[in-house]
Amino acid sequence: MNMLPDKTVERLSQYRRNLLICMNRGKTHIFSHEIANIHHITPVQVRRDIMLIGYTGTLRKGYSVQELVALIGDILDKHEGQNV
Repeated sequence: MNMLPDKTVERLSQYRRNLLICMNRGKTHIFSHEIANIHHITPVQVRRDIMLIGYTGTLRKGYSVQELVALIGDILDKHEGQNV
């Protein structure tokens, strides 16, 4: 995977933190507009960030919270590191 823009890495870290909270509350799926509302950004920005890491959701259910947390973790926690 190519290096991600610094701002995207920063937002992904924030997404993961809030997705973990959602997961602990029993939420299994989330839409981009829900993530956007939490972070006070546009749903388009959320979708762009998530597309950059190669993940897509479904129209009816949105994104799987567990899969998205795991994928973001794989990217942010890799051994080579990621500049922020």
